[in-house]
Amino acid sequence: MQNYVVYHLHSDLSNGVTNIDSVTKYEEYIKYANSLEMKAIGFSEHGSVFEHIKKRQLCENLGIKYIHGEEFYLTETLSEKIKDNYHIVIMAKNYQGYLELNRLSSIAFNRANVKTVGENEHYYYVPRLTFEELGNVSDNLILTTACLGGVLHKADNIFKNRFIEFLVTHKNNCFLEIQHHRNERQKTYNQYLYELSKKYGIKLIAGTDTHCLNERHAKGRVMLQKSKNIFFADEEGWDLTFKTYDELVSAYENQNSLDKNIYLEAIDNTNLLADMVDEYHITNEYKYPHLWKNPEAELKKRINKGFRQRKCKTLPNKKEYVDRIRYETQTYINNGMTEFMLLATDMIDFCRANDIEVGYGRGSVNGSVVAWTLGITEMDSIKYNLNFERFASPEKVSLADVDTDFPSSKRELVKQYLFNREGLNCCDIITFNTIALRGAIRDIGRAMNIPLDEVDKICDIADNSREEAVRLYPELMDYVDIVEGTIVSIGTHPCGCVVSDLDIAETFGLCTTSTSDYPVSQIYMKEIDSLNYVKLDLLCLDTIELINETCKLAGIERLTPDNVDMNDDKVWDSIVEDTTMIFQWESDSAQRYIKQLMSPQTIESFRKQGYDVNKMMLFTIGNGAIRPAGSSYREELSSGIARKTGCKAIDDCMASTFGFCVFQCQIIEFLHKCCGFTMGEADIVRRGFAKKLGTGDFIPIIKNGGYLNGNKNHYIKGFIQTMKDDYGYDKDFSEKAIVEFIQVIEDASSYLFSINHSYPYSFEGYVSGYLRYYYPLEFVTVALNIHSGNEEKTNKITEYAKRHNIKISPIKFRHSKDTYSPDKETNSIYKGIASVKFLNAEVAQRMYDMRDQQFNGFIGFLKVNPCNSRQTEILIKLDFFSEFGKSQKLLDEYKIYSDYAGKSQIKKEKLTLDENIVLKYGTATAKMYKITDVDGLISELCNAVPNKNISISDRLQAESEYLGYLDYINPKAKGYGYVLDINTKYSPRLKIYKLDTGETIDVKMSKSDYNSNPVAKNNIIKFTIQNKNKTRLVNGKWQKSLEEFEPWISTCVVKEV
Repeated sequence: MQNYVVYHLHSDLSNGVTNIDSVTKYEEYIKYANSLEMKAIGFSEHGSVFEHIKKRQLCENLGIKYIHGEEFYLTETLSEKIKDNYHIVIMAKNYQGYLELNRLSSIAFNRANVKTVGENEHYYYVPRLTFEELGNVSDNLILTTACLGGVLHKADNIFKNRFIEFLVTHKNNCFLEIQHHRNERQKTYNQYLYELSKKYGIKLIAGTDTHCLNERHAKGRVMLQKSKNIFFADEEGWDLTFKTYDELVSAYENQNSLDKNIYLEAIDNTNLLADMVDEYHITNEYKYPHLWKNPEAELKKRINKGFRQRKCKTLPNKKEYVDRIRYETQTYINNGMTEFMLLATDMIDFCRANDIEVGYGRGSVNGSVVAWTLGITEMDSIKYNLNFERFASPEKVSLADVDTDFPSSKRELVKQYLFNREGLNCCDIITFNTIALRGAIRDIGRAMNIPLDEVDKICDIADNSREEAVRLYPELMDYVDIVEGTIVSIGTHPCGCVVSDLDIAETFGLCTTSTSDYPVSQIYMKEIDSLNYVKLDLLCLDTIELINETCKLAGIERLTPDNVDMNDDKVWDSIVEDTTMIFQWESDSAQRYIKQLMSPQTIESFRKQGYDVNKMMLFTIGNGAIRPAGSSYREELSSGIARKTGCKAIDDCMASTFGFCVFQCQIIEFLHKCCGFTMGEADIVRRGFAKKLGTGDFIPIIKNGGYLNGNKNHYIKGFIQTMKDDYGYDKDFSEKAIVEFIQVIEDASSYLFSINHSYPYSFEGYVSGYLRYYYPLEFVTVALNIHSGNEEKTNKITEYAKRHNIKISPIKFRHSKDTYSPDKETNSIYKGIASVKFLNAEVAQRMYDMRDQQFNGFIGFLKVNPCNSRQTEILIKLDFFSEFGKSQKLLDEYKIYSDYAGKSQIKKEKLTLDENIVLKYGTATAKMYKITDVDGLISELCNAVPNKNISISDRLQAESEYLGYLDYINPKAKGYGYVLDINTKYSPRLKIYKLDTGETIDVKMSKSDYNSNPVAKNNIIKFTIQNKNKTRLVNGKWQKSLEEFEPWISTCVVKEV
């Protein structure tokens, strides 16, 4: 059967560089090519090699050769910004070509603010290569002249001739690309290329420039482009669908631009191209960065230093620590992890040296005593009985992973350190932004000219029942099926970054985005994982910032698990009473649950059943119980009901969690103690149960013993024999017990979580509670600063402060700094002024530095005022200077001061004052008043100003504009509100700030009332409310709910206040 190879091929990954260019996934192309028995397939995405590892892996799985390529954009020069951007397809002939192509792709993405390779800026609308860089390519690359956007069709004769010289010089690796589209320009261009081929001996090749899987996808592409107002003018007459061999031959016949033997040879040359590409392997070996000459010695040196700093020599069980450290260290050496542990230590050392205190620990690394001695974690694995084998073991040879929580304000400093560290090459990790269901409906609805309110209705229907939406809107939903999930742009992972000593611009390729100052991988997270690159998750956790900054503000040592009293009942009682700002317990349902879980009755119930209740452990177990996966034991746990199997060995393993199987490490401990597995083997089995893989092989060994995975070096005794030897249980008893417990393991494996991860998080929650209890003013101040941009969070913190008699005061001269700041004398927290529009931290500090100065009234202050006129007026309107008088009075005084301060004379013709007042402080000439006592004049004028405030409406508008929120509250203004926003899309919906309480509410208003009594944004209204039945969409119809209600305005009058 005759066949060919598609190599000029675009999937929706091309949309990451260009506008909407395809709606087809690469998987669909590869699977279709496989069904056509094509021997190879290549991709030439516009300007990138996005997801090339996944493409390769799928091709290899299906037995198709993968051709690594890209359609590059070529520019004549970088010295001036010209949007020439000629197209050229470049493909890798072998592994060296693969590296070279990736490097070229990376270079093309260089922007002014971020470079991948070298220092020259390349990116201009699209990633670009220079002709000079093209001229330096090796014979490891194959090139084709691409489409009508290429040099030979678009460029002037001078550049064309330079390009032809290049093609002739490299003709053994170059092809002139003809295409089959029924377009007069394409036909003429094909004939031109044929003439060049004859003249210079450069082979023709049939490129398809495929953008769509089939006609259905082609229509979907057009619809999506229409919705985005995108139009490619030069596509008229093009057929961009994936062609079979016969379809391609037929297309050339219909085009009728070349003789049959010519285009058949060009088609066959695609097979020649595929044969020119060697098979090569992309290694997936562990890629730990190699940065130390003698990493083993360096690691041991640092462990010894940490051993001393943690004062392990003074511990009564010092030998246990020594033995454990030796075991862990040898495991790291055997698993090749030494340099990874050193890298993690380096990062933490940098943090400590720069006053960046990280979280207590995150994930499985908390099970490592070595990590604790190195300062990577604050969790003492032996003291808290954490599990090392969840992190590493002799049997678990896998890439190490350490995640770290950083204070949000300091994360960027750590990232800069890593990216600038000598010997490391780092990048952010790419993400692909796709069209979700509602977005797809809106896009297609726009393209089909469906009214917006009907589109909203379709979205609601599809959310409830996709099948119903298909039934009611079949054409629209058919297009939605095509475009949903289509990539529309690229982004970056919020916290993940790759760290490597390899040249990652070559090994997998880099790109850049307009929103990031760091290079970005061209392959996404799972591809990076499959190649075993080391990635670090630089995570932000506000709780860490809250702990760190509260300790600083309180003037105490930073609290950690090593120096906090975790058995302080006063703290525990305060947490149970109120979980505001307690990490992982802030929801209403969590608040209700902890009251029952940690009630005296529950704790006493467990104690009566023989359990030693550790509140920190109960707190940790409860954190699992409040999650959806904890439903199987949630109620029993909070009621103080423990579970027992009747088998002492099993019950002992579950004793710390009151008989419930909660943590992954409990499975590991059970398999180790009760069945004879090593800890590493036990973790392998535990993982198998979690993923439901290999359980059929594991269960007989668990019961009766044997060898795991054929490892004849270690015989596993099994549960039944262990029970007989250690507990004297007979076979029947043991058989029944293990069958029942295996079922528990199988049922629990999907929801078990790691105590290594959970315990430090519980400590962070507890320490938050400790600081909140003993240092409430400092704690609430820091919390407000951290969440200043989060209105909902700020409101909750403010409510907590009120309940505990902490006053949150508005900005005030002599008290306010740049951010929220505490005042211990009044047990108050003053808001900061740096966040006020047009003000900043510098002005705030200069103002605060004047707090102890005495002034002769407001005029005395104005003489040394550090603010400009706009800043001064804003602060007056916000009542910042209230100690000097009311706001309207101060505005008038400021105008007087601005008009007359520093003036020695006034023209008579411009005098607006009483002449008698002026003459009291100066003399007159024929045309001028000469002022001899300006201060006296200003003082008299100011004394005459009445002491009153600006209107409430003006005050509210000032707060809204300059603060970004409203601060005004007047308990006497009951029934009055300030209109923040109005949405008239359906029934008018008003967002109203209640002047008496400061509460913001959303209310509806009937259209008839709104039309007869129009309300505008920024109006002050007097209103009343009544509740009406909610309506909801059911089977495409709006129906009233008998159980749910919503507020509607019943009366409304606009007021001038």
